[in-house]
Amino acid sequence: MKKWLLFGFIGLIIAGSISSWLTERQLKNTDDPVEITLLTLNEDKVKARYVTHTKALFVDHIPTENWSSKSMVKTWHWDIMKLTPTVFNNAPDADKIIYNLSTDLVDVKGNSKSKRVASATFYRKTASTINWESFDQANMRQIADSYYMHIAIKRDLASSN
Repeated sequence: MKKWLLFGFIGLIIAGSISSWLTERQLKNTDDPVEITLLTLNEDKVKARYVTHTKALFVDHIPTENWSSKSMVKTWHWDIMKLTPTVFNNAPDADKIIYNLSTDLVDVKGNSKSKRVASATFYRKTASTINWESFDQANMRQIADSYYMHIAIKRDLASSN
């Protein structure tokens, strides 16, 4: 039994290494910002589109789970930190990335509706000055070219600290 568990564990490590290697290889073979986004984040909850004449990549995050505001924003920031340098390093035509985060909000009458609750924009010039490996995501608002957060999310984050 232990032998099979060991083989299974080794198999998972090899499969993960192969998958990572394939993703890196695919990234090197494309300069399409949308494809880079989907390869990097590999998530069903992300939609991406590239507008050629403005050289802008739009990345829309729509969480499928019922996350706390803190977890949702933290995950969104991690995705920004992972994707921004990858896009700008592999897609020479992209000049800016606009990230949007949407989730369901409940109004005073109890009705739920999907709304954009956060947005961040990074231009290539700004992104090139950031050390993404050691950057503290708590500073996202200060370093983004533009940053917006819905008042409901701000209140939620303030009350959770």
